[in-house]
Amino acid sequence: MNLSEIENEVIKMIHNFTSVKPEKISSSEDLVKDGTIDSLTTVNLIMEIEEIFNVTVYPDEARDLITVTKIAKFIYKNL
Repeated sequence: MNLSEIENEVIKMIHNFTSVKPEKISSSEDLVKDGTIDSLTTVNLIMEIEEIFNVTVYPDEARDLITVTKIAKFIYKNL
């Protein structure tokens, strides 16, 4: 799975949690600051990422996963 495919999967996950249309989800914007997700959705998203991609996200790492691109790069690096 390449980085672009991972980004698309992350966008689909965010869409499933929030009903925000995928084309409205920016890859580079801070997901919380732009109002796409809230803190509860962030926790659920991290848990889903861990389950789907079989990676572990530690709390100190989770704080840095604020954009789709950063999340995808983290997953890609840890696959």
